[in-house]
Amino acid sequence: MLTRVLVILDDIWSRLDMEELGIPFGSDRQHHGCKILLTSRSISACNQMRADRIFKIREMPLNEAWLLFERTAKKAFHPDPNLHQLARDIVEECGGLPLAIVTIARALESEKDKSMWDDALQRLRSYDLEGEYASVYSSLEVTYNFLESNEMKHVFLLCCLFPEGHDISIEDLLRLGLGLSLFKKTAAVSEARIRINAFVQKLKNLNLLLYGSDHDQSVKLHDLVRDSGLKIASKNKHVFVVKHGDGLTFWPSELTDECCTSISLRCDEMSELPGRLNCPKLELLLLIGGNHPLEFPTGFYEGMNELKVIVLRGMLVQLQSYPESFEVSSKLRNLSLEYCTFDKTSDISMIGNLVKLETLSFLHSDVKELPEEIGKLSQLKVLDLTGCGDLFNIAPGVLKSLIQLEELYMSGTLVSWPDEQITTCITELNSLSMLTALEIELSIYDLLPDDFIFKRLKRFRICIGFSIESKMFQNMLQVRFPAHWRDGGIEVLFNRTEILHLHGWRLLTNSSLKNPSRANFLMLRNLKLERCDLSYLTEICQGQNHVVGEITVDEPDHQLTLFENLHDLEIVGCVNLRRVFSLSAPTDFRKLESLKIIGCEMIEEIFLRKKDEKSVVEIQLLNLKSLILEDLPRLTGFCKDVFSFTIPQLLEFRLRNLPKLQSLNQKILSTMQLKVLSVSKMKINEIQNHLLPVSCFVNLRVMSLCYCDDLSSVVLSGLLQKPKDLKVLRIERCHMVEVVFDIDRLLREDHEVLKILSDLELEHLPAMTHIWKHGPETFIGFQNLTKLSVASCHKLTYILLPSIATILSHLQELSITECRNLTVILKEEDEHEATQLTSESHELVFPRLKSLELIDLPCLRCFYSSGLHSFIWPLLESVWIDCCKEMMVFTAGTSNTPKLREISINGRNHNMEGDINTDLRWLQQQLNDGNTSDSTFTSSLVE
Repeated sequence: MLTRVLVILDDIWSRLDMEELGIPFGSDRQHHGCKILLTSRSISACNQMRADRIFKIREMPLNEAWLLFERTAKKAFHPDPNLHQLARDIVEECGGLPLAIVTIARALESEKDKSMWDDALQRLRSYDLEGEYASVYSSLEVTYNFLESNEMKHVFLLCCLFPEGHDISIEDLLRLGLGLSLFKKTAAVSEARIRINAFVQKLKNLNLLLYGSDHDQSVKLHDLVRDSGLKIASKNKHVFVVKHGDGLTFWPSELTDECCTSISLRCDEMSELPGRLNCPKLELLLLIGGNHPLEFPTGFYEGMNELKVIVLRGMLVQLQSYPESFEVSSKLRNLSLEYCTFDKTSDISMIGNLVKLETLSFLHSDVKELPEEIGKLSQLKVLDLTGCGDLFNIAPGVLKSLIQLEELYMSGTLVSWPDEQITTCITELNSLSMLTALEIELSIYDLLPDDFIFKRLKRFRICIGFSIESKMFQNMLQVRFPAHWRDGGIEVLFNRTEILHLHGWRLLTNSSLKNPSRANFLMLRNLKLERCDLSYLTEICQGQNHVVGEITVDEPDHQLTLFENLHDLEIVGCVNLRRVFSLSAPTDFRKLESLKIIGCEMIEEIFLRKKDEKSVVEIQLLNLKSLILEDLPRLTGFCKDVFSFTIPQLLEFRLRNLPKLQSLNQKILSTMQLKVLSVSKMKINEIQNHLLPVSCFVNLRVMSLCYCDDLSSVVLSGLLQKPKDLKVLRIERCHMVEVVFDIDRLLREDHEVLKILSDLELEHLPAMTHIWKHGPETFIGFQNLTKLSVASCHKLTYILLPSIATILSHLQELSITECRNLTVILKEEDEHEATQLTSESHELVFPRLKSLELIDLPCLRCFYSSGLHSFIWPLLESVWIDCCKEMMVFTAGTSNTPKLREISINGRNHNMEGDINTDLRWLQQQLNDGNTSDSTFTSSLVE
């Protein structure tokens, strides 16, 4: 059966090397099943790619353009017949380009005044632009002019300063806007953040901005929108010069324009900067470098009297040449030296003279010290020291002198500081009455004073005993509590926390929750409780009158929905926890998407009905997608008192070491569309016969079986017959498995076998003698397998037969490790099959194989011992052979490896000089003779 593959390459601007990308390309018979579709705005790019046929996407016909406009504008013009004809005329002016139509339709969607529509049409008709995208530019400019405020217009133009396709951090936009005094009538940084988020959302709604990679915290610009924005800026008072192309070796001549207000430039290949720039209206300077020496001449800033924002990224900074320059502009409000390396002679103290500074960032730079002069920045509102691991000291008194400081970011900064130095720093922080945002990592809880500023914090990421790993900023609290800890008031942050991770929490042994209002978890999205003494987690949720430890939660009739926004719940090692939910609790967890319970010794059921609770017919967890239950020695089931559960969206189910698990409610499982199933330290026969019905296996994409001692080859064949779309299969430490794929058994119910499987991992299977066994001469299956990994399977004597090898046409990675009795990778067929194969072809081809690893195989003699076949490895690039002392030849026949340049033997690389057989024989002989000098080998670090 011919496999047909369609590869789509979007937005191509120049020729791509298909062979280098590993995409089949050409007219030979081998590639007939693969078609390539590419999109481009350049006819020449299509010709360079040798496209067989070029289809030009024409402009939308007027009727289709009208339907798109009508749908986008939501028929806002229909009640007024006068607007209807105007709308038709506007669509016609858009020239059939979808981006132009959608953009202007969004702009006019809420406009009811006929004059606004007249104005839009007049503007579209008045633009004297040429080129195929003229209507896009004109419609975007109309949309820009419709923006509700100059602030929003400026935010859009700021986005155009960043490189094409770049994720634009909303936090960066905020800080640039603050530096330019963009946000009127906002006194606090937090208020400006609300404003910038509102602007960004409106710009997204108008299709001027796209979502970035992290969705809520960054944006992107379509390149046509960005180009239009730069054209708009050039026609207004915002004169931008933006250069982010490769190979810019000299400072562009147009950057001396006296009208220029913003410069954004990539200068990583420049050797020098100009001595003096005459840019008297310049307000923003953004330079991106490559951490190579680029000297800023004295006087560089002298012609920039209006400069308000300086952002240098990835540059070698020489601050000794800055004093006169910086002080030329008395209006500088934002200085960001990010990912920078400072010259040894740099003097940070000179920054203290920039008394108007409101934002100072050393993000991920190697600043060593904040000297006492920094304390002179009495108007500073934002200080960012994130990732300054080389910062060894903040001079005493500096922090407490920053009396206007509202936001301080210093994760990854205090990690190696002595406790006394950290205590001094924390004490000074505590005196900052304006501080409302804090990001900090501490080693131990006891470093916090009793009266710390928790109550004032609105924005925070505080990790004590943990490190901050996520790049996305959400209010986060991760605390590793000591065995005996005092109540420092940290619980007041709970009602503002989105991610909460508590380790060793003993909250329920004191009185801090007697007022339920203090335990408001409405913003919580991710909760992890580790080694916490929680006898009944539900008492926090329900607010019912039950004694838990030594605390009584008051107001028994007050039904608190404390966790209604919780998405992720993780409970680890809470040894006294007996249940997770009461029967009425799921209504409080209606948004729960992930539930993980690990190492809780006392839990018997996930849901438990108390004596005073009414029985429930059905429980619904409608959004739960992932359920992980591990090391729960007393767990018997979900709940014996409930007739049915509904978990319709469950995609991932992991079970490990649940020895008393008797039954899972069939009503739960019949509704599941599982994609990932992992079973470890369980009796697989009981799972198959009693716990999981057949319907749970049908849609699986990933299946992992580990430590299933009763898993036999017969049972495994039965399991593998069920999923038709299985992509990943992992089998580890299952001691009864002798054969993984018994082809005869697998073909009993279907004529195809695991045709989508792409990743196969087999490890520590002591009884396995065959991976593939038996089967008809030809069958369909395994044609998409790309990665095969086998480790510590000591009864294996071979991996593949030629008949199987010919099927594995997509195999890219083959790794065999620590199989003591393996003698060959590819074994000869029996006499009949060998005769048939040799009559058909003398060549065996591994068309996609790129990487081959053979490690610690003491009996391995060769890859293939028969001389009946020659081998072709057109893409093989990496061969790593380690501790295979008997392997003196690669194959008995010839091997053609056109892309193989070097092979690694026992951790040393050798440049190929002949064919792989000759080189391998010579290398092994050198090793056996002890000739392993550097003249023979090239040392390499093998990871």
